Amino acid sequence: MIGPERALAGHPEVRGRVHLAEPVADLGPVSAEVTVAESGVRTFVVPWHTVPDGRTVAAHPLGRNQVSWRADAPTVLGITPAADGHLTDVHVRFVLRHLTTRLLEEDLSGRAVHAVVAGGGAGALAVAGPTRSGKTRLVNHLVAAGVLGVVVDDDCPVLAPGGMLGIAVPRRYEVVRAASLPLRTLVLLTDEAAAARRVDTATALRFLERTATPWPAPWLPTAGPRAVPALPEDLTVIAAAARDESAFVAVERLVSAG
Repeated sequence: MIGPERALAGHPEVRGRVHLAEPVADLGPVSAEVTVAESGVRTFVVPWHTVPDGRTVAAHPLGRNQVSWRADAPTVLGITPAADGHLTDVHVRFVLRHLTTRLLEEDLSGRAVHAVVAGGGAGALAVAGPTRSGKTRLVNHLVAAGVLGVVVDDDCPVLAPGGMLGIAVPRRYEVVRAASLPLRTLVLLTDEAAAARRVDTATALRFLERTATPWPAPWLPTAGPRAVPALPEDLTVIAAAARDESAFVAVERLVSAG
């Protein structure tokens, strides 16, 4: 369950894990450096510092904020506020997305996949692919065509064993509960596809394994790399060319045909 503290006041069983923290003025020496490569966007290094009170502090060079945690409590995170309250909200939701993805991976024994997910019939359709491959544009086309319902995840759902997708996207004002949907159709946007076609689940598994995911954030504490769970044999898998809107109609026909 995720939401503003004031909205969760009636849920004493919910323990807060993200809080605002005062910035550390003297960070001291760097204890580690984490290189972040955002696919097709930018590359930067986030230094980690171990401060005298035992916390690790990650000082983000672009956001100019700090995120801190203790070795014995890596899922309890402090984040420094920004001068602009709206920017503070952005940073908090970023940290929450990292945390919810990490906890869903642990709870579901799954792994995040880089995909946009929308409801479709009795389950969900996911369009997977690297950054700027056209995932959102394709899903928008399928929604407009009436093939899909509402979009439920626009970045990184957690794929669990049995083909279930775990979803918990933080919002600014609303309380959100984690949800699970059965994955019915998976579309892969890849440079290796000349035309939209059906492929097998082994091909899909290899694709998901090698496609980088933005969550959990690599510069924040994680539980280490996880394998993508096996996909159901009856899953419909479609491969289509990345960044090619001319393939959308062909994908729509294959999705509609099941």
